[in-house]
Amino acid sequence: MYVRILISVFACLFSPYACCQAVPGPAADGAAIHHLLGQYAKAVDTLDLRLLTQIWSHSPDVSFIYPSLTLVGTEPAPEMERLTKALSGSWCLTITLEPSEAMPKGGIGHGEEVWRSGPGGLSLIEDYHSTGDEGEITGMGVFWWDRDVRRFQVTWCDNTTSTGCSEMTKGASWDRDDLVLRNDWKHEGQQSVFKEVFSQIKENTFTQRLYQGESENRLKLLASIYARKKCH
Repeated sequence: MYVRILISVFACLFSPYACCQAVPGPAADGAAIHHLLGQYAKAVDTLDLRLLTQIWSHSPDVSFIYPSLTLVGTEPAPEMERLTKALSGSWCLTITLEPSEAMPKGGIGHGEEVWRSGPGGLSLIEDYHSTGDEGEITGMGVFWWDRDVRRFQVTWCDNTTSTGCSEMTKGASWDRDDLVLRNDWKHEGQQSVFKEVFSQIKENTFTQRLYQGESENRLKLLASIYARKKCH
């Protein structure tokens, strides 16, 4: 109730979703504002982030302030928009695993990954599932653009990670037309470096290659993934 009272004071700060439609007359304007506030209350009550992003303006010139919180409209960075445009949608995966100590003859697998925008288009979420010679893997990744360090921050969670989730220590960035993710860590004094490269990104296909080694110049190919858009 406290929030609903406060938002009526700041109704003019919302986007043109309802209150700025071309509706003549004070009565119609009042009705439009009340409709907007009702939609906002509904979004808050139901935690409907999609509805909230439709109502709230994303202009950096707009702020919504009350005692415990300040909200400032934010537009997705061009780098974020580029990533979303490149990867959004459902993709069928064909996986080739390179020979290793655990799998001397290598292996194959198949799967699907779905990429979708997060709230306000400020992040990109990956839902991943595959089966094959390495077993069944279910995972989720979240990418967002960090304006301070000028790169994507990346968090990855899956059913094979002992900690549940991990963060890419060096994030991800565009290298011309390729998206490159980097991570490094130490385990029992041993340095490890991981790199993942999305390349040959086209409207309906792309390729992922995963590498790991003791250093950047001693990386070995772990797996190759060929993605084809729309499994269904």
